Amino acid sequence: MTWYWFPDNTVLCNFASVDSLPRRIGITTRDTADLISEGITDGCCSRGDGFSLLQLMRMRGRNLRIPPNQTHL
Repeated sequence: MTWYWFPDNTVLCNFASVDSLPRRIGITTRDTADLISEGITDGCCSRGDGFSLLQLMRMRGRNLRIPPNQTHL
């Protein structure tokens, strides 16, 4: 069985570092920017659309990591 954890809170993302408990016990950890990046790779959206979506989510109150620009997705 595969477990996934999707924290968008900066503190939780820091907790999810390589040496943290979730990764040591085999929980795959991704944040929203990682998921958008995977969607871009899979052809689900463009870099511009993914970056715009992240910015919109931030404007609507989500506390998530946004790369410096769309080329980092």
